[in-house]
This record gives sequence, structure tokens and C-alpha cells, in this order.
Amino acid sequence: MGYNTGDTYEEKIFDICKKMGITPIGSTRAGAAANKADVEFNHLGKTYKLEVKNDKNPDYGQKRIHLDVANNLWIWAKPDASTKFYDQLNVSSFINSHFSPIWYQKKNPNVTFKRWTDKPNTAAYSLIDLKSDQRNFEKSIQIPLQSLFTYYKKRNTFYIQIEGSGFYHLDSDIAQLGTQQYRGELFLRFRVKHTGHSRGGPDKCQFMAVLKQKTKSAPSLFNIETHTGQKFPKITP
Repeated sequence: MGYNTGDTYEEKIFDICKKMGITPIGSTRAGAAANKADVEFNHLGKTYKLEVKNDKNPDYGQKRIHLDVANNLWIWAKPDASTKFYDQLNVSSFINSHFSPIWYQKKNPNVTFKRWTDKPNTAAYSLIDLKSDQRNFEKSIQIPLQSLFTYYKKRNTFYIQIEGSGFYHLDSDIAQLGTQQYRGELFLRFRVKHTGHSRGGPDKCQFMAVLKQKTKSAPSLFNIETHTGQKFPKITP
């Protein structure tokens, strides 16, 4: 079907919930749709949203961020639900305001920032330039969990299922399922992604931001999957 690992795990959790009879009639999983809950479940006549994360790559969306040279502002390549969350975290404020990437000094992008050409009368972008941009841009910053909880609360999502860890509530146990609150550690990571090399330097550089789980939350007492020592959440459709 062409799913990535996260999408495959989401499908697995949706299928289990459907088999257990807790999904709303006609409900479908989100898939690539950013405006939908990954999975929905019914409990005592009410519908709740569930975020689903796989264990291999439990991040919240790696996003390209560009420098608007004319206005000296960092902007998203493709704004979506994840970048709105990153804006709430004020992600661009973590980038050194005095940092002017050499990549943008030596390259001109097309409208979509996918193709780049050398600026006239400018030396080629070199490996030394790349190392300088990486040194000034790349970093990891711990993000308060409450920021994550607030983001999902605004999306009316209060529960999360993480592969290998289990089922937790986020801001609050709104359905009173007796769940533990998610207590993992999240870090915002900036990196310079580069591809292809000619004349000693990369042909393309992308400035990226991603929020990732660095430290797992303690295993939950509950899990949508069947694991030793964990029970299926106390959901009554």
C-alpha cells in the first residue's frame, strides 16, 4: 500500500480498535490527512480522539524551514498542522537571529525552493561553507511537555498510543479511563540536510526542524496492543 512505518502502525491500531468494536460507525483512520485524528474511539456514548505514534520514529513532523532573505524571517516551506504547532512553540526564535546561512548568500532558489542556482560572480558553495552553516544552525532544545499537551488540547485530542510503551492521556484523562499521563522527554532538533555533491560542495541544502521523543515515558498499564503486564484500556463503547 506504500505506507511508511508510522502509517502502518496507525493502520494496525485502527484495525484493533475496529475489531474491539470501539470505533464510531463509518470511522476511518487519518492516514496522511493532517486535519483528522489518527484514530477515534467511543466510550460511554462519547467519541474521543487518539494520537498514534510508532516506536521507530515517534516525531511530530520533520519540516523544511527557509530564510526569507528580503525580510530576514524564517518561514515554513509547506505550512500545515505540524508547523502551526511549531509556531506555538515559537520555533524560529531558537534560531540565532544574527545567523545568515552561507547557502542563501551563494544560491538563488526557484519559487518552490526545490531548485537552486549559483549566484553570479560568487564562489561555489563548499564543504567548508556547509560545515559553517551546520555549526551555526544545528542544535537540540528540550521542549516543555505542557506545550505538547496544550497543542493537542486545542485539537480536542487527549489520548496517545505509542508503540512499545502503551496508551496514555495527554493534558487530562477526560474520559476517566484511569490512564497515566505521558511523561516522555521531547527535544526540538535543527539540522541541515544536504544531498548530491559537485565541485566539492552539496548540490542542495535544506534547513529542517523536527520535534522528537528522546526519552520514553514509563510503560503504561494500558495498551491497545496485547503485551505482557499491560491491559486493554477500560473503554466501554
